[in-house]
Amino acid sequence: MTEQGMRDIEPKYVEYTDLLETPEMKEQVGSRLNYFLQAMETFISAMGYEGKVTVNQAILTYAVLGYFTDVRRLKSFTHIKLVNEFKIAAYEAQWLLSRRALQSSDLNICFANEEFVLSHLQKFLYGGKPYETRVAVSQNAEIQGFHDSLYYHLKYRSCDAKNLELMLLAFRAGEVVASDA
Repeated sequence: MTEQGMRDIEPKYVEYTDLLETPEMKEQVGSRLNYFLQAMETFISAMGYEGKVTVNQAILTYAVLGYFTDVRRLKSFTHIKLVNEFKIAAYEAQWLLSRRALQSSDLNICFANEEFVLSHLQKFLYGGKPYETRVAVSQNAEIQGFHDSLYYHLKYRSCDAKNLELMLLAFRAGEVVASDA
């Protein structure tokens, strides 16, 4: 590819103006951004990280914009109108992990983003408040093992939306099988 061709590609991946061209899309992005900002502030408080962890709003904004851009591309490529809840949770997690909006200078809190994403996925899996699920999870050894493995995966493995979606689907399938037994 020529040098000019490479320069023409760059704006497609750095600017989000076309994503925000409709009032509905601006509202969706703003709503999701506010949701994550509030959820992260609640997480920081619940974990006792006040004064140690902050939310970088610019990075969080890019994570949310990246999520919506990916979802729009996915819809366009697969010709679907609505994205299922598993894809939504997986793409959110992928972008939150890749952008790392939670910032800390404390070396003992180097995995705040992974902890937040784990609590966000717990909320998705259990339909409840993410921080209250820790107590319920810790009382079930098998589920605690799953969550420990998921946390390890979030910290040390490649976390693209496809493998996260498959993990969430597998967990839900396990719940269905267990309830039929």
